[in-house]
Parts: sequence; structure tokens; C-alpha cells
Amino acid sequence: MLTKEKFEILLQTQNTPSISIYLPTYRMGNAQEDRIRLKNALSDAKDLLVESGKSEKESLKFLKKGFDLLEKADFFSHLSDGLAVFITEEAFYRLIVPIDFDPLVYLGQSFYLRQLIPLLNQQPPFYLLTLSQGNVKLFEIEQFAITPIKIKDVIPENIDEALALEETSDNIQAHSGNPNNTPVYHGQGAGKDQKNFELAHYFRIIDEGLTKILPDGDPLMIAAVDYLVPIFKDVAKYSNILEAHLSGNLENIAPGFLHEKALAALPDYFNSQRNKAIENFQAYAAENRATAYINDIIPAAIAGKVETLFTCKNILSWGAYDASSHKVSIHPEKQKDSVCLLNLAAVNTFQQGGQVFNLDRTAMPITTANVNAIYRYE
Repeated sequence: MLTKEKFEILLQTQNTPSISIYLPTYRMGNAQEDRIRLKNALSDAKDLLVESGKSEKESLKFLKKGFDLLEKADFFSHLSDGLAVFITEEAFYRLIVPIDFDPLVYLGQSFYLRQLIPLLNQQPPFYLLTLSQGNVKLFEIEQFAITPIKIKDVIPENIDEALALEETSDNIQAHSGNPNNTPVYHGQGAGKDQKNFELAHYFRIIDEGLTKILPDGDPLMIAAVDYLVPIFKDVAKYSNILEAHLSGNLENIAPGFLHEKALAALPDYFNSQRNKAIENFQAYAAENRATAYINDIIPAAIAGKVETLFTCKNILSWGAYDASSHKVSIHPEKQKDSVCLLNLAAVNTFQQGGQVFNLDRTAMPITTANVNAIYRYE
């Protein structure tokens, strides 16, 4: 997974021929297709290097570690949604990431990193509690990752363990512990009401543990069969249980699938800042704080003036930037000194604390432009 430290290492590659490859991949079952995609991308990279003036022999040597990767069959059996490969004469990096990239092979004097920024430009997570009588688990849900949280020392593993903690005999016993001090019974002969009392008691113990594990009251989603959800919400004192929940017995579902279901249940959770910025774009433009003019955006991004940048996905806008005059030249076709201006703007915005969103054209605030920006100040 990409970290800010790894990203900084990639950023440090400057003023040297650099190949960047982005590919969509499969999580499982299509290793041969993924291998062919990488092989074809490396062939395209070789052609770009030859066009730039290297011989075919020099180009193949440059890409050797990439071609070596093709021979590692096990590598293609453990991929995610996307693969990014970065190559220079001296360095080779590969990243397996949960982003479904569109294919891209790029040659420049630095790496093409715009596609990776969403992995670092994230909002705070929410949490998912999978709840059943036989098992309870807690997960941290980020936009591109799901992480199990250790709860064993704080929350019983199942209802039997929870009740065993309270047992002092094999017969019916009463425990005051609910908000109304109503006795909660467990033991023999209590029937349906007994079972509901036991569930309520079990859920109170879980709730108490949650407040210790998540003391700041982070957003919490419940995953359980439908009849358990209202029982848990009724007894829970945890302050931030989300209305949306996952329905069904999901205790044995793979984490990756849980992640997909949780995101589907809250489709706008990780897009709230982006959506708010899009909604406010026109108001900012009226205050001269937003623009879609690339000749202004590039120097503003380099100067640290851009607060929010929107770039059009899968578009390469060729041009050059003169640091001495702060002037931008637009190239209708790629030239020898061309760089992707969208990548230049995105990297500089991110490095200086701004937010970067790669969007489909139809989602851009100004759909006719390849880049839009909101400034920190006028």
C-alpha cells in the first residue's frame, strides 16, 4: 500500500528519464491476462524510449527489472485492482493498489503521480461492527482499505463468552445493568423473553467495549441480521451509530467483500469534501477564487495558492512551464520538452497541502476544461 513516505521517494526522482506504467488488474483468477497487460505496457515503454533516442538494446536494459517481473508467476496471483510500476536507470518500484486504473504508459523527466494522489488524499474513516450471537468483529473502513481492529481483550468473542463472564450458577439469575435497572435473566427455562434479555446483556457488554476502543465516537456502521440491529441500537449508549447498516449474517464474509458492501451503503461518505467544493465552485468563481484557465492554474499551484484542484481523468494536457517567467506554453501535440500540465499541477497542489480530485469530465465543475481550481485566497 502507498504511504506518504513512499510517495515522497517517488517525488524525489527528477531530471532523469522516467517510465510510469499504470494498469488495471484482477484480484484473482486472471493472472495470465494481467501478465500480458504488463508485457504489452513494457513493450510500449520500450518504444517510447527508442523514440526518445535510446537504442533498442539500451531500452531493454533500462526496462530489465520490469521484464524480470513477468517471470514471477506468484506475483500475478496476489494483485488488487491496479498496478503501478516506476522505472529509471537506477530504480524500480512497483505498487499494488486498490484503484482501478485506466492503462497509461508515460515517459518524462519525473514520474507521473497524479493517479496515486487519491490514495493519500483521504477523509477520516468510519468503523464497521459485524455482529452475531456467534461472533463479533470490528473493522476500520477507509476509502481504499479495510483493517481489522483488535477487540479480544475488551469485547467478548460471542454471546456464550459474554454470558459466561456473568454466570455464578446454572440456574436463573438476575443482573441489574440496563438503563431502567430491569433484571436481565439467563439460565434454564426463560424462553423467548430470556433470549432477548441475554441478547440485550450481550450487546451492552459490546457497547461498553466500543466506547473504550473508539472514545472519540467515530461513525459506526452495524452489520447484522435485521432483527438484531434494533435490539443493539436500543441498548447502546455509543453516540454515533450510523442509520445505514448491512443486513445479513456476515461474520464469515471476506474483508474485501465487507469493504465493498460498506462503501456501497454509504456512497457519498468519502466524497463529501469533493461534492461540497464542486457545489461551491461557482460562488468562489464570482469572488475570483476559482478558475478553469490552465495558464493561471499552473503557476498558482506551484506557488501554493491552490486549495482544491480538479483534474479530468485519463487526459494528458501537454505543455511546458517556464519557472523564470512563470509562463505556461500549451502544446497541442507532445513535444520533446512537453510535460503533462495536469500532473504538474496535481503534484504541486498536493505537496503544498491542497486537495486533488481526479474526476470524469461530466463531474468537473467546468466540464469544458481539463483542470479547475479553487484558490486559498483571491
